[in-house]
Amino acid sequence: MVSLTTVYKALNELAAAGEVKRFDVGGVSHFDPNTDPHAEAVCLLCGRIRDVEATVPDEDVRIDGFRVSSVATLFYGYCSDCAARRIET
Repeated sequence: MVSLTTVYKALNELAAAGEVKRFDVGGVSHFDPNTDPHAEAVCLLCGRIRDVEATVPDEDVRIDGFRVSSVATLFYGYCSDCAARRIET
């Protein structure tokens, strides 16, 4: 058995090394093995998350008095399944 603490420590170390991408949705950490520039689409009803192609700024963004270490672009809405259910009700 491996404890969840060990798993999350390993995932956070992989994120720090750039091997996975970490982002938070609603206070919950998610880890994505796709480290290429992309955004995430988050369904507000079922919580499903999927990768989407989008223009995403990189870490070279300059903000006065702030050092950017990572960038996450999240789109919130409804997946096609949930959007159809919302229309039916």
